[in-house]
Amino acid sequence: MQGKREECDENKESGEDKEKLISEIPHILLEESDGAKYDSEYRCLYYINNVHLKLKENGKEFEPLIKAFDKYNVDELFEGIMYSS
Repeated sequence: MQGKREECDENKESGEDKEKLISEIPHILLEESDGAKYDSEYRCLYYINNVHLKLKENGKEFEPLIKAFDKYNVDELFEGIMYSS
């Protein structure tokens, strides 16, 4: 009987470790942004659709991934077109 109790305790501990591991998996989100430019006669000159990777979590353990996404998401062409007048 003692052997089964120890086995059950070991399974419980490994289950807790598994739950902890699952809760630390990052949730990657896609953030869509778009914009268009029109001429004086309201004809569309261009339409731009852009998707950025974002992370739902903000914990310290995810800072390297957040920084990597920020570096990956830089789209100078899109920003230059959209914010220049």
